[in-house]
Amino acid sequence: GYAGTAVFSKVEPLSVRTSLVVAGQPDNEGRFVALEFSSFWLVHTYVPNAGQKLERLKYRTESWDKALFAELKALDQSKPVVWCGDLNVAHQEIDIHDPKGNKNKTAGFTDAERESFGGFLASGFVDTFRHLNELVQAYTYFSYRFGARGKNKGWRLDYFVVSSTLLDNVVRYPL
Repeated sequence: GYAGTAVFSKVEPLSVRTSLVVAGQPDNEGRFVALEFSSFWLVHTYVPNAGQKLERLKYRTESWDKALFAELKALDQSKPVVWCGDLNVAHQEIDIHDPKGNKNKTAGFTDAERESFGGFLASGFVDTFRHLNELVQAYTYFSYRFGARGKNKGWRLDYFVVSSTLLDNVVRYPL
């Protein structure tokens, strides 16, 4: 697919899945890979961006998110899950430099995206960075325009989310 995800591992996984069924169709954008290891699943995704005019918002929240979250919950039934990647959502106001200027105007900071992700977290998964750094404002993405990095005007779009049963194994998460 055109989006593409990859995982490099020194340990050979027991199995690998590279397809996610979204709205009854296989996702052909290359946005999903799940690796099964002996004691956990590692899932890497590049979640679709809703677009400049939010033209893919409905697809993202009503189709993609629902399919992905169902898959993650199903995997979690067999082994705990570590989910990482570009999730294309700034979940809380602290995760974006200008929450008021972007709320419901910019992909990644709409109520629909934030509520979708928040609902998933409430089902037994944990945002590891926010768990360990409750009040830290840190970003993983900076626009190339307007010197955003130098001005620390960014977004936290990249995450490590784990099954709550793995939380004791999470000890540090610097950005």
